[in-house]
Amino acid sequence: MNLFELANDVKVAAVVAGTTAGTGTISWFKWSPDGIIQIATLFGILAGSVLSVSLIIFHWRKNRVECKKIELQIFIMKTKEKERIEAAKKERRRISDLKNGVNK
Repeated sequence: MNLFELANDVKVAAVVAGTTAGTGTISWFKWSPDGIIQIATLFGILAGSVLSVSLIIFHWRKNRVECKKIELQIFIMKTKEKERIEAAKKERRRISDLKNGVNK
C-alpha cells in the first residue's frame, strides 16, 4: 500500500480521528499522565500532517492528469477538424473542377 492509498483509507481516517478524540477526552478529564498525552498529541499532529500533505499531493497529481487528458482531447478535436476542413476543400475543388469541365 503506497502513501496515497494510505491517505485515502477509511480505516486510517477512523484511527486518526479516534486517537485524536481519545486524546482530547483524556486530556480534558486529566485521566492520564502528561507524558502519554504529549506523545499522543505528537502522533496526532504527525499523522494529520502526513495525511494532509499526501492528500494535497494526490489531488495535485489527479488534477495534472485531468489537465493532460483535456489537452489530449483538444488535440484530437483539432486534428479531426483539420481533417474535416481539408476534406471539404478537396470536395469543393472537385466540384469546381467538374463545373469548369476539368475531369481528373
